Amino acid sequence: MKTEHRLGITPVLKRLAFFYLKKGVGSHAIESPFYDEVLVRELYSWHSPDGQSNLPPQGGMVVEFFWLGERVRWVEFGCHYIGGGGEPILKEL
Repeated sequence: MKTEHRLGITPVLKRLAFFYLKKGVGSHAIESPFYDEVLVRELYSWHSPDGQSNLPPQGGMVVEFFWLGERVRWVEFGCHYIGGGGEPILKEL
């Protein structure tokens, strides 16, 4: 059995954590027999991991599940840029 599963970090919990991550930073109520509060917060701020520009910048978020004020599970997410787009803001002459 995987260590993650022994700790209760199952694919279902990861999916649930992502659901709350999308809700945004802050405290969220949850209807569950196992948890009574979910807290989403920044784990570390947006930065370049090597302190230079050799690696792409990234940030970290954590979703914590509480029962009676005690943190019982948490899932950490690394967030990095994967692409983007938009209307051109500069034109070539």
